[in-house]
Amino acid sequence: MSQQKAREGGVALRTGRVGGLELGALLTVYGSTDIFLSFPSRLAQHGAQGAFFIPVLSALLMLVALFIVFLLQRSAAKRNWLESLEENLTHFLTMPIALALSLYFLLQTALNAREFAETIITTVLPVTPTSIIILLLLLTVFYYAMAGYEGFTRVSILLGTVMLVGLIVLTLLPMTWFRRDLLFPILGNGPLALATSSFRNTGEFPQLLLVMILAATLRNHKHTLRVGVISISFSAVIMSVVLLVFIGTFAEAVTGAVPFPLYQLARVIYVGRYIQRLESIFVFLWISAAVIKLGFGLWLTGYLYAHAFRMPLYRPLLPMFIVLIYVIAFLPPDLPTVQMLYENYFERYSWIVTLALPVGLAAIARLIEWVKSRRHRGRNRGKHDDSQASEEPRTRLGFRKKVLR
Repeated sequence: MSQQKAREGGVALRTGRVGGLELGALLTVYGSTDIFLSFPSRLAQHGAQGAFFIPVLSALLMLVALFIVFLLQRSAAKRNWLESLEENLTHFLTMPIALALSLYFLLQTALNAREFAETIITTVLPVTPTSIIILLLLLTVFYYAMAGYEGFTRVSILLGTVMLVGLIVLTLLPMTWFRRDLLFPILGNGPLALATSSFRNTGEFPQLLLVMILAATLRNHKHTLRVGVISISFSAVIMSVVLLVFIGTFAEAVTGAVPFPLYQLARVIYVGRYIQRLESIFVFLWISAAVIKLGFGLWLTGYLYAHAFRMPLYRPLLPMFIVLIYVIAFLPPDLPTVQMLYENYFERYSWIVTLALPVGLAAIARLIEWVKSRRHRGRNRGKHDDSQASEEPRTRLGFRKKVLR
């Protein structure tokens, strides 16, 4: 295990070093896992027939923000972004930011765990208690989180390939039911509605925030921008293709009547006598995505909390957060309440965390660095002028001595 260097007076928070391909796979899987839940149905309801444009427009906005942040704080890619902020904003200002981010990922992970469990009960295991499913899911997630950051990246690159092949199968085989006329009018509720929904759903692309936090863990810091661009682009393509097939397959898709789009796409597959009932493939992909999504959310919660209080280890915090996630997951009474909370709060306001916060903090840090550099140049110029003034009389005196001689 390698260690990231903390700022002076702090401690080293132990993390791993990963390659660009592994981190890109992890961020892609983490950012596109919501397509296995009810998110595509809500997106189709907001954007109607043009809903498949929304992920593309949201991704373009996030890519612009990524380039802006990269230009403002390019030097921060060589170290932890939070540590670089401490040098400009002090630890007393960055600690609340790290705690707020830890709380954000904690609540999101708890709601995702409950939604995954309720979805499994609704579709696959209708008589199994919710508590048993969440407990088994969280125990698996806890094991992966204890394995560490490097383990997540390696599992993501292995399962990511399998998930990509499975998604291709689940989107190509239902094409026998695909109707092009269901895609018209192509812009759905209009350009303004698409633009509004695209900005609102930028929170579904957390790669900008995660790249800033995890850039220092890359073995080659030159790949930071590439990892962000590839992960955002792949997530957008996956979401758009799923939405395109979903809207073109179900006439009632734009009304939100289909609760779990990918599961319904798997159920309608019928290509001859022996290629049908492929829900088992979907369930495997579903559980794999849930483990990576929830496990990495738990890891981020512990990592950010440990960084806020300058703890050298995050693993002792994970049992506490597992218990909190289990308790918070049962606060909503049912699945509609979970979906309502996620739609009205996380999908509506998460752009503040994933878009506004990174860009705003990068701009503030850049401004402070510019002010410090101006002051430093001013002090050096003043010292240089004083040295010239003090040396000038001696030079003249020396010249006079030479003339007198």
